[in-house]
Amino acid sequence: MSELPLVSFCLLSYNQKQYLIGALKGAFAQTYRPLEIVISDDGSTDGSWEYIQKAVAGFQQEHPDVAVVINRNEHNLGNLGNWQKCGELAHGELLVKADGDDVSLPERTTRVVEEWMKAGKESVKVIHHDGW
Repeated sequence: MSELPLVSFCLLSYNQKQYLIGALKGAFAQTYRPLEIVISDDGSTDGSWEYIQKAVAGFQQEHPDVAVVINRNEHNLGNLGNWQKCGELAHGELLVKADGDDVSLPERTTRVVEEWMKAGKESVKVIHHDGW
């Protein structure tokens, strides 16, 4: 693949503080580049937002080549509303969705991009996978 597209790895969170470390580690472990990580918290009340801010600061030092956008919705928008907000904030040509309790393998984004490119990216709207 030449001239790889920017991909936005979108991590959506709502009251999932106890699971976020695994989800954040998985997001920042992605081997694909160029990569942007967009994290959108949907107005959590369990301390998730504060945890995200602290954890992301540490991960950014380890991965300076990854662009990061973090957002906290003032009011809970629900799963679909939070996904739409994440899409508005993302700059990637392709969005990879993960939730705050998902742990993604490091090659997840690479594999999604490979399948997207093979299928003819202009005609593909959704790629679903099980267990990457």
